[in-house]
Amino acid sequence: MSATIPLEEVKTLTLNIYRFNPDKDEKAYMQDIEIEVPVNKDLMVLDALLIAKEQDTSLSFRRSCGEGVCGSDGMNINGKNGLACVTPLSEAVKRDKLILKPMPGLPVVRDLIVDMKQFFDQLEKVKPYLITKDEDPEQERMQSPEEREELDGLYECILCGCCSTACPSFWWNPDKFLGPAALLQSWRFIADSRDQATEERLDDLDAGHRVDPHPDKRHPFDFVLWKPSKDQEPFWESPWGNGRPGWHIECSAMCHAHLGEHVDIHGGGIDLIFPHHENEIAQSECFTGKSFVSFWMHHNFIRFGEEKMSKSLGNVIKARDYMETYHPEVLKYLLLSVHYRSELSVETKQSYQCISALSRVYSALRDADSLANDNAAATDEFMEIIKSTYQLVKISLNDDFNTPKAFAAIFECVRSFNHEVTSKKPKDVTLQGAAHAFVTCIREIGGYFSLFQEEPVLFLKSLDQIMVKQLNLDVAYIEDLLVQRSHARANKDFKKADDIREELLAKNVLVHDSRDGTTWEINKHFESSQ
Repeated sequence: MSATIPLEEVKTLTLNIYRFNPDKDEKAYMQDIEIEVPVNKDLMVLDALLIAKEQDTSLSFRRSCGEGVCGSDGMNINGKNGLACVTPLSEAVKRDKLILKPMPGLPVVRDLIVDMKQFFDQLEKVKPYLITKDEDPEQERMQSPEEREELDGLYECILCGCCSTACPSFWWNPDKFLGPAALLQSWRFIADSRDQATEERLDDLDAGHRVDPHPDKRHPFDFVLWKPSKDQEPFWESPWGNGRPGWHIECSAMCHAHLGEHVDIHGGGIDLIFPHHENEIAQSECFTGKSFVSFWMHHNFIRFGEEKMSKSLGNVIKARDYMETYHPEVLKYLLLSVHYRSELSVETKQSYQCISALSRVYSALRDADSLANDNAAATDEFMEIIKSTYQLVKISLNDDFNTPKAFAAIFECVRSFNHEVTSKKPKDVTLQGAAHAFVTCIREIGGYFSLFQEEPVLFLKSLDQIMVKQLNLDVAYIEDLLVQRSHARANKDFKKADDIREELLAKNVLVHDSRDGTTWEINKHFESSQ
């Protein structure tokens, strides 16, 4: 079937696709492919991929039946796992852009194709087949209509992997976490009246239990609310005997005491989903009879290269130590620069990128402060940019607290203001009005994140001091070169003056000449090789 569409009936759609070819790519990258799709007809994501493949035949993805039965084309579609063949573009596309990535938590074979071995290994552990101990009947094993109805909703799973790979516990502990698909298959046979291995199946599910179950438990899967104390252990007296809180009931108690029966937003790391937060929900809702939390916000891991930050690996950096090396503002920006559900890499390169980003904003604020006039009015066009910035930030934060999108809107505002500065003279009243509106906007929005509130000149100097240490620069040597350059300029030896400027630039030192004299700063917009 041809994927070509008449030009007069189409619109442009940008596909932002994860690409990785292990034969030639050192690391993965995202590629934009623009395609044309019908205006009055809703295609599926798979149709869009087929159109894109006509442009780039190297694009790789799985597909088979195209009807959502085989489950072969599971992928991450704009941040949500789903089947490309049954996901309409009208539901998936946001702002004329579609981001497609492989399902998370599994090795990438190529582009959008993942290695499903881990998924099926976990499925195999639950023995997803009928186990019987009686002799095989002559014809078939019988069920009543009522017993058959018990299986409705259990056997329809097509094993695409979308649900299991969407679960953070599968990402960080795939060897132990079976995942929703495997658990559903296990229950499908436990619920089957013909199966005769219920206890064995439950024992298999409990094989990875972190501690031996307490002998007083009715079932190994139960969790203890009050744990009896052993000899020599600290304890509290209670109607249930001496003991201590068990399985995170202290968190439920604190929430109930200080926040009430219902919490709007509850945070925590993805590794706390099971068992910590699952138990919090169970015990709190059983106690109150009400919904415990409206929104859960589970943040992802902090990583150093290929390793996650953990005490066991000895690669923990304390926040106070990081702030002494850099600046509290750098740490805040670093934490907010990625979506809270994405992994955060803390390396020198990322810290330098944060310094570069902050320098852009604060340099614009410095210029704006020197130009701002609250009695002047900016152009209507610039005020529309200010209005749009507020709106985009609001939309981004309402979109699952999407801070990277919010920052993108802020930097677009910075770019627009810098254009005003370079295209107009300082005495232009519309520039002065734009400066006032810009400062007000950035300070107010920055206040949401506790960012961009520092005095710009002093903060930029503090960034210079940080980079001087990071780059191991000799300030006295820099100052001496600047004196030599001033003498060269006074003697009209412009070649020597230019040579000194280039020598300093090679050390990431920028030189600025003005009527008030010569100043220098560190070039904070460079890629670190460190």
